[in-house]
Amino acid sequence: MNSRNGFTLIELLVVVLIIGILAAIALPQYNKAAERARISEAVINLKAIAEANRMYFLATGSYAENISDIDITLPGTQVAGAGGGSYRIESKYFTYSPYGRGTENMIALAQRNPAYKYYYLAIFPDKQGIKCYGYSQKGKDVCNDLVATNSNLYK
Repeated sequence: MNSRNGFTLIELLVVVLIIGILAAIALPQYNKAAERARISEAVINLKAIAEANRMYFLATGSYAENISDIDITLPGTQVAGAGGGSYRIESKYFTYSPYGRGTENMIALAQRNPAYKYYYLAIFPDKQGIKCYGYSQKGKDVCNDLVATNSNLYK
């Protein structure tokens, strides 16, 4: 009798196929969970910036335009904006600033890096909660997912 130990090529291909199918199902869920973790960190930092900016408003009568004006320390690198104005903090995944220029005054802004590609989170002085804006379809999907799972977020 001829005894062979090992697996046939068909058996190995079936195992590789099953692993591929499981990975295809699990990877999008992993990416969502990783993005939620990044957003949780951003929300904590954003609330800290908003609170420090509110304290700055109570002391001076106006909101700060530069991160260096408010009493807060965040992990990351302090950098100047275009033209040397409006200092902000850049971390690996977000850029934080106490003031957003636009149609509405934001007292805290967290923009997902790379800039203008995904989404940003903002806190306004007259509203409770954090507003999420999506630049791309991926960003809008993240915002929709965030708003559906968090009561303090809105679109």
